[in-house]
Amino acid sequence: MGFKIIKLYHPSHRVPSLEAADEFFQRVFGIPSVWRSSLFSKPDPRYPTYPTDYCIFTSIADVFFDCIDPQKYVIDGEQRYATVDKPHLHGFGWGVEGMDEIYAKIQTIGVKCTDQANRPSDPKECPVASFKVSKLFYTDATTSGVRYEFYPVESIGVYDHRQDPSWELKPQEGKGALKVQYCSHHTVLTTNKARAKEIYVDTLGGKIIHEGRNKVRGTESLYIQLADAVYEFATPIDDTSYAARDYQQREHPSEDVYHALTWKVENISLVKAHLKSTGVRVIAEDDQMVVIDADDGIGIPWGFTACVLPHDDRYSVNS
Repeated sequence: MGFKIIKLYHPSHRVPSLEAADEFFQRVFGIPSVWRSSLFSKPDPRYPTYPTDYCIFTSIADVFFDCIDPQKYVIDGEQRYATVDKPHLHGFGWGVEGMDEIYAKIQTIGVKCTDQANRPSDPKECPVASFKVSKLFYTDATTSGVRYEFYPVESIGVYDHRQDPSWELKPQEGKGALKVQYCSHHTVLTTNKARAKEIYVDTLGGKIIHEGRNKVRGTESLYIQLADAVYEFATPIDDTSYAARDYQQREHPSEDVYHALTWKVENISLVKAHLKSTGVRVIAEDDQMVVIDADDGIGIPWGFTACVLPHDDRYSVNS
């Protein structure tokens, strides 16, 4: 193959207020975020136009979560992402080996690519990051469904908590106020599962682990494991569900919608009690899973489940 997806680098969430996002994570998850401006108080002299204050990082179990304020994402004097009035998940990135190989391969299936400043890139030459001497490219969501980022795994900075050599996920312990064990899966809303299979399985080397109905979200779903994460490609079948409404809000008819993350937790009753105590409303639930109101979740209908997905053998929660 010549390349390999090593791990999910980070989800990317666009928000109108980093302060509100920081407050949410501390109040609901009980986990503080790290402001990029605290890590890089001044621009790197080699990249003087790259902003230092446009995002916060939140480390939740096995996930390194990235919130971006598009109004602060200004490179070379130009705002590179559209301003958002309401927060919404936008895409995610992978840490990979074999950047040139994957850059060439992904384009063979009709996926178009951009550089970090959101400019169409040279199809024959992998772009370089705007803040570091390292290759970095993104896909165009109208051709790939979701905007994906590809970054060399060895270039991931120490601000990612999983880069610490001593870091180890201990699912049996649970993290934060909700006792999150790990991320069960990421939900992508789509009516084009064939494209998902082509990208995730045929091209990137993932594997299908389960298919079935997600009754709580109101979808027919396909679950694909790629490296260390599981992705639910979910087609809304309940027109009254929040998933159906969210899917209808996509910017372009050929795009998918990065909808939510669902966390594996030990105790659903504890989660429900904590959500209620923090003023977070539940919009769908059964005995084993709850989904919160996106209006109370910085634009995300976060899910919490006590169940392990069928054929998901990534972690043991009992040892």
